[in-house]
This record gives sequence, C-alpha cells and structure tokens, in this order.
Amino acid sequence: MKLKKYSRARLSQAPRERLPFRKDQPLHMTDVRAAIDRLFATGRYEDIQVGAEPANGGVAVKFYTTPS
Repeated sequence: MKLKKYSRARLSQAPRERLPFRKDQPLHMTDVRAAIDRLFATGRYEDIQVGAEPANGGVAVKFYTTPS
C-alpha cells in the first residue's frame, strides 16, 4: 500500500503516525474507518473522503479533505 495525500487542507497537520496504515502492508477497511475517525477527531476537517486505486502492485490511498 502506498499512502498519498491530496487535500484542500493540509493532511500533513495530522502526522502519519496517527494513521493506521503501514507501507507494504495489506489495506483493511477497518483501518480506513479508523483513519477517518482519527482525522475527524482533530476537529480540522469538515469533510473527509477516501479513494483507493491500484498502484505499483499495491494500493494507493488518497485522502480528500475540506477544512473546518
């Protein structure tokens, strides 16, 4: 899995360590839900959408956010 960030707000404000994803590990939908919950808990986002697509033999996860 490759984690990419796409944001109208800066996802980098939420350190990647808070997200339950690890490079070269399988993607689980429970981790996607947990990531969304953790990002919303920061209070910085009004809306968060997640997309995933095949990339280099894995999955690229993209976060699309709208700031609060």
